[in-house]
Amino acid sequence: MTEFSDEGIVLRVEDRDTSDKYVTCFSRNHGRVRFVAYGARYQKSVAGRILQPFAHLNLELQTGNLIDKLRSCELQSLPVKYDFKQMAYAAVVTELTEVFTADHEPEEQLFLLLQEILRLINKRNPRLVTLLYTVKLLASTGFRPQMDECVLCHKGWADETKMFFSALQGGVLCEQCGKDEELMFGKGARELYYSLAKFELDKPTEFSVQGSDLMQLEKALLKFIVFQTDKPLKSLAYLSQIGL
Repeated sequence: MTEFSDEGIVLRVEDRDTSDKYVTCFSRNHGRVRFVAYGARYQKSVAGRILQPFAHLNLELQTGNLIDKLRSCELQSLPVKYDFKQMAYAAVVTELTEVFTADHEPEEQLFLLLQEILRLINKRNPRLVTLLYTVKLLASTGFRPQMDECVLCHKGWADETKMFFSALQGGVLCEQCGKDEELMFGKGARELYYSLAKFELDKPTEFSVQGSDLMQLEKALLKFIVFQTDKPLKSLAYLSQIGL
């Protein structure tokens, strides 16, 4: 057993048994880490009070065979104060991060992106910020869908006025190859995808967003994510239930 220290953002907290918390964080130098905090549910536990979703913590952990163990933690910064809508989108961001990353695989740039995205949800349109993160997360973790040309015949967008999106094929299909697909995917949705993919948070540039393009891209990526994960995400289902 070895010990290590890192800073992490809490993705999920689960209460188990009578006194313990099971926590998933995304850390700066160790990627996703999962650990048990023994006794954290007791009222006098300092760790229990700060082990909350979206919190930014300094962690001391001990590695384990199946799950790590919390030795100590301290609060680096309080969770951002979200309203109801912002919290729902922040939950999507953290669940996507948990699903598309692996234990102890460092991705420092993704950690920095996650930190900034959780801040921006409180300041900008949370729907668009979440979509921005989704596009960049899929690219960072190797799950980027094929948007450049038809997945099957490789016909480019210059030859097409419209295309379709196939979660099964992992990208866009031309009108001929995608004639049995129900999900339309126009040039506007494609341009929005690339605007988000190229967007730099430290050098923001303005671009226009059409509601129809945003909805097309959201639907395409949602189907793609469900297909890749082979299960519905609770946070996305909740967004649908409350009409966001």
